[in-house]
Amino acid sequence: MLKVNAHIHTPYSFSSFSSVEEAVAMAKREDIGILGVNDFFTTEAYEEFERQCSQAKIYPLFNIEFIGVDKTFKEKGWRINDPSNVGRIYFCGKGLSFPVSMSEHSES
Repeated sequence: MLKVNAHIHTPYSFSSFSSVEEAVAMAKREDIGILGVNDFFTTEAYEEFERQCSQAKIYPLFNIEFIGVDKTFKEKGWRINDPSNVGRIYFCGKGLSFPVSMSEHSES
């Protein structure tokens, strides 16, 4: 069975890695077979991520993440899906296609 890490962030958003190359190399050392990039508000890492994963023989997953804050929930002290941040909510899109073309999804 393949090891999977479907949720890493790259330096294109928020990351503990100094580069995409470092993230993929670490995954390779840990024998990860499927790796998912999950940056906040951007797909900029996709091309480099795909190239690095291909070289490392790791199957790439293309994901994206968005953060929102609901003021009412924050005022009420409600935690949605982040136990450390009142009112904050994370939305993740998993398994996106690559290359991405936003024009095919835009309104006319």
